[in-house]
Amino acid sequence: MWSPTITSDELYHHGVIGMKWGVRRYQNKDGTLTPAGEKRYQKNDKYRKKLADKATRKADEYKRLAANSKANAEDLARNGTKSHVYKEYIDALNAKRDSEARIQNKKRGLVENDPIFGERGKYGRDPGKELFDTLGDILNADKTITKLIQENNEDYERRKSLAKNYMESNKQLMDMPISALTKKKDIRKTYRNGRLF
Repeated sequence: MWSPTITSDELYHHGVIGMKWGVRRYQNKDGTLTPAGEKRYQKNDKYRKKLADKATRKADEYKRLAANSKANAEDLARNGTKSHVYKEYIDALNAKRDSEARIQNKKRGLVENDPIFGERGKYGRDPGKELFDTLGDILNADKTITKLIQENNEDYERRKSLAKNYMESNKQLMDMPISALTKKKDIRKTYRNGRLF
């Protein structure tokens, strides 16, 4: 196996273009900031606050969504099939079925609104099947409600966890030491670390 061999005692240094030895761009020798350093520090601090505000807004939004999911689960448990959540679910299900039937009719070349061969005509949806589906929905209502309660409880836990993550992100950002030499990618990384912990 080939391995490189070092035969030179020379030291190479690659700086940035315009770099001068002993001249600092953002800090004076006594540690105070240069005008460019002050500007850079303000930009970094502004960017940090922007991401912290974003994390707070996201946390508030997920708290609101978590509260909605919890309220939906409680409403389903209390009211059953009379719950507005269950009614919305059934409406969405019926709309999906109507849309699928319309697509099937268009594929078959049926004319819409034709009393015989239209959407619900001879080659459209079968009224007997529709009645069977409706009865099936009524018989499976308890099962559906249990499933909806479970989904809303899972949404509540997930959204609560996301809200907590964003609050942690905000805390990490506000505790982060900022200087003129801080890079934006480090601020973004801090934001993501809190968000995904």
